[in-house]
Amino acid sequence: MMESTGSNINKSAIDLIEFTTRELNRELVADMVQQAEQSIQLFTGSLDNSLYDQLPFIEAVSDLAIKSPKTRIQILLRDSSVLIKKGHRLIELSRRLTSSIHIHKPSIEDCQHIMELLLIDQKAYLHKKHSDYYHGEACFNNPGQTREWQKQFTQMWDVSSPDPEMRRLHI
Repeated sequence: MMESTGSNINKSAIDLIEFTTRELNRELVADMVQQAEQSIQLFTGSLDNSLYDQLPFIEAVSDLAIKSPKTRIQILLRDSSVLIKKGHRLIELSRRLTSSIHIHKPSIEDCQHIMELLLIDQKAYLHKKHSDYYHGEACFNNPGQTREWQKQFTQMWDVSSPDPEMRRLHI
């Protein structure tokens, strides 16, 4: 395992990247989403603005969402209440691109998970044991581990439901 700085991230190696700062967490999230070609799956507590409301992230998600009708962007969001009140660019983007970006609320049981998980296509992942902290691990090219995380994500997605808070009322 290696601690990484932005200048030496190897996006093709199976190297595990450990991170312990907000800045590196933000850089890894943006870099991973920019490499996405088919799918993004995110399990998060609150869509941390310092990670998921940044222009590089939003632009990469938008580009992927309009790239193909087969694109899949799935977000399991435990608590959307603050985001609805304060606003968030990813929420607004999901309201414009409803056929590509889906935001669900996890089941009551899955809301007990405090981890955060970002999965890109069938090969990259970023995992934090606690979504409120900027400590975790990421790998840009580990299909085996990514598939294991995707199994867990899919199980959670299958028992989730569309977040009613995400509906926009047109008056």
